[in-house]
Amino acid sequence: MSEALQAARTRLASVDKSPARAVRWFTSAGYAVLPLGVDWSAVRVRGRLGIDAWVRVGGPAIHDPADQAVYFLLPPDTTWWPCKDGEFLTAGQWLSVPDPARTAPPGAYWLSPLDRYLVRPETLQTALRSLAGEVVG
Repeated sequence: MSEALQAARTRLASVDKSPARAVRWFTSAGYAVLPLGVDWSAVRVRGRLGIDAWVRVGGPAIHDPADQAVYFLLPPDTTWWPCKDGEFLTAGQWLSVPDPARTAPPGAYWLSPLDRYLVRPETLQTALRSLAGEVVG
């Protein structure tokens, strides 16, 4: 296993009360269920809008084909505006996170991995507003 992959697993698992357990889940099941609001929050954007927004925004995001959604990872202290296009998920909620090695289907996978940077909420909001306007207009 590469050092980069091990570092990514360690960083993701660090938000769990039992990081070792989360790493075991990554390696055995291919995912771990992790708490939100510790190192990041998430915004779920369903359907084609999620993929279109990711193309514009980039950043760490998970695509879940079964849920037909993209989960964008944002700073944990994000204030999100109410909108029908993006559901804000934060402290007290959990997210099924694929192993960092999973970068293609089947199952949920990373569109782009979690690195040092999270998605800027303002950038995602702007992209969603713009895309919604293109669909309506």
